[in-house]
Amino acid sequence: FWLAITMAPEKAAEKPHAGAVAAVLLLHGAFLAACGCYGAASAGWAPAAMHSAYAGGGMGAALVLCAMMAASPSYKLYMIGVHLALLLQ
Repeated sequence: FWLAITMAPEKAAEKPHAGAVAAVLLLHGAFLAACGCYGAASAGWAPAAMHSAYAGGGMGAALVLCAMMAASPSYKLYMIGVHLALLLQ
């Protein structure tokens, strides 16, 4: 019984506002990356301040990955991308 439920084919589910979600995630990722680079640049790209650029760029890349998952045609990837982005934000 349990196997029959989990192995059922995926139904076509609605992905509400997938484009808008992906756009917001892309913008938020770009903003985080820009703020991180600004923080490092304001300190003259000193090695002691590079963690700002690394953290901003890393989180920006993570949110871009979530945006790509949210914009995918698969409903499961959409839900994973949206909820992972909520955790990362």
